[in-house]
Amino acid sequence: MGAVLALLGLVLGFVLATKVDAVAEAKWWDLMTAFGTVGAVVVALVVAERTSRQQVSESRAKAGLAAASVAVHLASVRIDLGVAVRYSELFTSVDPKPEQLDEICEEVERVNAMAIPREELLALTPLPNDCAEKISAAFACIRLVHARLLGRRAEVKRWVGEERMNLLKFCHEQLEHAENLLKQAHDDCARATKVKIYLPDKASG
Repeated sequence: MGAVLALLGLVLGFVLATKVDAVAEAKWWDLMTAFGTVGAVVVALVVAERTSRQQVSESRAKAGLAAASVAVHLASVRIDLGVAVRYSELFTSVDPKPEQLDEICEEVERVNAMAIPREELLALTPLPNDCAEKISAAFACIRLVHARLLGRRAEVKRWVGEERMNLLKFCHEQLEHAENLLKQAHDDCARATKVKIYLPDKASG
């Protein structure tokens, strides 16, 4: 709307600054063309501004709907991820047995399969605090652990104890970072919806 007012101000200023004689001598169709052009520009600006406002309003509405859905899903993800984090932490200083390594891999596999669809992440982009980016980064960490641990499970089982423990320490750090990111994103989603969302932190507190 500011651009429209500025344009109108320029037109009025031009008219007032121009001598009356010049206007009188100008051909009427030239004047009509000039005012018609200005009018078309004004209308275009008004329509563009209204369209922009409508798009922003629709984006916020979609973000609110997506936030409610994602917040519920993230509650489940965080519970399973928390199990993987606590379990992997046990073996950052103690070499796990083969069956224990398999159990860690199962937890990572479960969490990795719970990734948020790209469409829902895109719908969350209007939310503050980079909510969608945090979720994306968190699952990138989880995929990295999945590739390093499950992708080489047979090889890792043959490694010497210290080498295997170093890998598990790295995996634990990645999972812990993912857990922190998802907690922040979960809180952002919960604030963006009016629906009461289950929060694992409050439930366990």
